[in-house]
Order: sequence, then C-alpha cells, then structure tokens
Amino acid sequence: MSKRFFSYHNTACKLIASYQKQMPLQHFLKQYFSENKKHGSKDRKWISHFCYCFYRLGKSLSNMSIESRLPIAIYLCTDDLAVLGEYLSEKWPRTDSLDERIQYVEKEYDFKITDVFPFPDLVVEEIDFVALNKSFLRQPDVFLRIRPGKTEKVIRAFESSNMSFEQNGNAVKVKNRTAIEQVVVINKDVVIQDLSSQKIATLFPDKGINSIWDCCAASGGKTLLARDYFPKAKITVSDIRPSILQNHKKRMQEAGVSVQKYWTIDLSQPIQDINDLFDLIICDAPCSGSGTWARTPEEMYFFEKENLKNVSNLQQTIVRHIFGQLKDGGIILYITCSIFKEEDDDVVREMAVQCNLTIEKHLIINGLTSGSDSLFGCVLKKS
Repeated sequence: MSKRFFSYHNTACKLIASYQKQMPLQHFLKQYFSENKKHGSKDRKWISHFCYCFYRLGKSLSNMSIESRLPIAIYLCTDDLAVLGEYLSEKWPRTDSLDERIQYVEKEYDFKITDVFPFPDLVVEEIDFVALNKSFLRQPDVFLRIRPGKTEKVIRAFESSNMSFEQNGNAVKVKNRTAIEQVVVINKDVVIQDLSSQKIATLFPDKGINSIWDCCAASGGKTLLARDYFPKAKITVSDIRPSILQNHKKRMQEAGVSVQKYWTIDLSQPIQDINDLFDLIICDAPCSGSGTWARTPEEMYFFEKENLKNVSNLQQTIVRHIFGQLKDGGIILYITCSIFKEEDDDVVREMAVQCNLTIEKHLIINGLTSGSDSLFGCVLKKS
C-alpha cells in the first residue's frame, strides 16, 4: 500500500468510526474538511470515496472491523485499476468485471451480493433483487433536464466544451464531478434532475390543470417540472422547513419561475384556515429513499426495517390531510423515491379506499438499467 493510500485508509477509518448519521454523510465530510485544511483536493476526493465505499457494502460483512471491511469495499466499488494497485496487494485479482470481483469476494469471505440489502420481501416485484444489490456498489451518473426552448443552446454548449455527455431527448447524462456550471446556466437552461424524476412527467394529465400545489416541495425539482409542463398554471408551494422554502425561492428566481403562494405547513397535522382548492396536488412524500441509496449509501447502512411502518403511517396521514384541498375531478400525484411495497402500492390502495379515490395509473420507474434512481408514481383521482 502506498504512503498516501495508507493515510487515506486511516483517515477514512477514523471518520467512519465517528459517524453515526448525525447528518447526511456529504455534510459530515464537508464539515470535517472545513475544520481540517491540511487535506488537498485529491485527498478530499479519495477520503470521501473510501467512506462512501464502506457504506456501499450495506448490511454485508457486519461482523468485520472497519479496518478489515474497508479494503473489500474499495475492491468492489472502485473502477480505477491503478488505484487498486496502489491500495491493495497482488492477491486481489485486477479485473474490470464487477461480477468477477464479486465472485472473488464471495469465495474468500463470508459474503453474498444479496447480503448488501438482505430484505427481498420489502422490495417491489418490478425490481430485480440481485441487480438492485449490485447497483449499490456504484455511484449513479448525473442527469440534466433541458428546459423548454433551450435544447439547441445546451447541446451546442456541451459540444463546444468537449465534455463527455449523452443526450436522450430532453435528458443529458454526464459523469459525476462534471463542471456543469462552466457550460450552461443551471436552473435557467437545465435542471439537475435524475432521469427517473424526469419520467414522472409521463403521469401528468394532458389538460385541465390550472392550479397546482407542490405540497412537499423540498428543493423544487417537481415544481420546475410542473411549471415547464403547465406554463399557465398557478403554483402553490409548501414544506415543513422554512429554510428549505428559502432555498426553493432562490432556485425559482434563478429559473425565472413565478410561484403564487408559499406555505410553511406541517402536513402531519390537519390543515386549518386554508380554503384553496387545486386541480393537481403533487405529493412527493417523505420516504425511506431506498430508490436513491446508490447516491446515499449511508441510509442503507443505518436502515432499520422496524421504522418503515412509521414512515408509511406518515405518508397516509399526509394524503388524508391534503385530500381536502382537491377539487372534484382533481388529481393527487403521489410520488416516492422508494422501492418498498409498504411505501408505494400499500399506501395508495389504502388511501383509495379511505378517501374514495380512483387509482388511474401507477408505475415503478426502474433506474437500474439506466444508471439512475428508481421511483414510484401513482395518479389518484377524486370522483
């Protein structure tokens, strides 16, 4: 092991030992580097990579020490063979094939790929369980959605930049760490939005949408998607977190998008003193985020199966409370970035009964084949 990778290994082990999901791993590492200026940009890149690789192994090899588990994680989750040569001894076969690496680890250690997330009973049938577990070992690509009227400008800018990219309709795929802001204007020309999130638009109604409530708006990706599909509709936005709404307002200003109203509201409680009614309510509900764990593998590592019921109950509560703001004939577009039955089909079937809603259509957007996230979406119509 080279001197620098020995240092990366030791630093990552210390960070992993001290991290207890007190904040997202990304923020935890950013805070550490801010307080420890000795690490240069390459140091930060590789220490972060080591930490993320560790959590990509999920629930597998849980009896091993951090120091022993980390080399296995690096071997399975690092594409660069030169890096493996600096970090690992020659006993580890140098191969580009992920399947061959998995076979080696399964032979040498008490490891099966399906140990990474060993709960097949939770996962919707549309998702291949082995492929899902493999997907956690790699960071997904970054996807952009080209905004209306900007296609020619954006593609010309990428072609001129000589940056690697792939276009598929209004979607552009680039590698992680691509300096997108040097090529296009983020939010105005393109929106950073996962491919599966973009496909949620296939569930939008074709017409009759004049008023929209994005009720769990978070960063605003669905707000921008709705605005681009329904340019004349009046949009109301809400979230429980005032700081999130401030960031949302800033993003809408950058995008040149107007929002009629902002509400800070806790949808786990009954809605009071609001009389507005909507044609479309977008409910991107709080969830486990299991469809995005390849980006946030620490969530998988710390996942506790017992907590799912609480999340499912919250989702149902939110739908019950927003239902009263729906016009007759209106639609709730229920979305999760989860691949768990208990957060997806189970919720909408129960809500259809309780609220007298009709399930118009629903789908799992499987991102495993495209290197993107996996999402669930369902159209619930009020009679």
